Amino acid sequence: MARSLVWALLVCLTVTLGALLVPTTSQASAATAPTKTTQQTSAITNVARKEKLLTLARQWDLAIPSGFNPLSSVFNTSADELLEEVQAYIGIPANGIWSPKTAYAIYPPTVAAAALIYYHDEQTSHDMHFSETRPMVLARLPAVPPVCDCSWFATQCFWDAQRPDPNGDAYDGSGDTQTLLAHGIQVAKSAARAGDLVFYGVWDDAASPAHAAVFVGNGKVVSMGEQGDPSLRPIGYRKVVEVRRYP
Repeated sequence: MARSLVWALLVCLTVTLGALLVPTTSQASAATAPTKTTQQTSAITNVARKEKLLTLARQWDLAIPSGFNPLSSVFNTSADELLEEVQAYIGIPANGIWSPKTAYAIYPPTVAAAALIYYHDEQTSHDMHFSETRPMVLARLPAVPPVCDCSWFATQCFWDAQRPDPNGDAYDGSGDTQTLLAHGIQVAKSAARAGDLVFYGVWDDAASPAHAAVFVGNGKVVSMGEQGDPSLRPIGYRKVVEVRRYP
């Protein structure tokens, strides 16, 4: 009797100690899994970083030869790595190569960015041809219009940027340098901002506006004035008559 009682007490003691020393499934999970707060904080930080990347990418001026250096200085990583990260986030091949496809996926483009996308595309594809024809047949990036002249090119860039028609014609296919001059507001050349239009005189009459180009920042314009354009040129490559800004 006494021996049976001792064995019963030993069994009870063993079970009790086991329950105290071995954690339950829920206790083990709680000890090893990250807390919900930590997971949420990590996700929020990641999304905020990606959105910051895209915001900066949209503001990036494609005319800067150093590429994504303004972004690299913020995130302390190389330009190629940062571009790959942005590409992966927006769901296109992360090859670290800047292209019109990458640009258009990041933007939609500003007026200046659209002009520069066309310029960069022309360096490799030669798809655009100079022609003073009407009506304007507007494309939508990443497609390009098969032909255009200077005012058509400027109008095309505003169309891509989803801005109002700078000719004031609601994109009905009409417009020229004179209708561009009749709209917007004149600003000083020194106050030019990316997306403004720069007007030039004809070679033998510099005071009479006959050509328009898109100002893209860094003292540069993209011009579509002859076969082989669009080209990237200094703003003062010929006599500037005026600069206009559009709402």
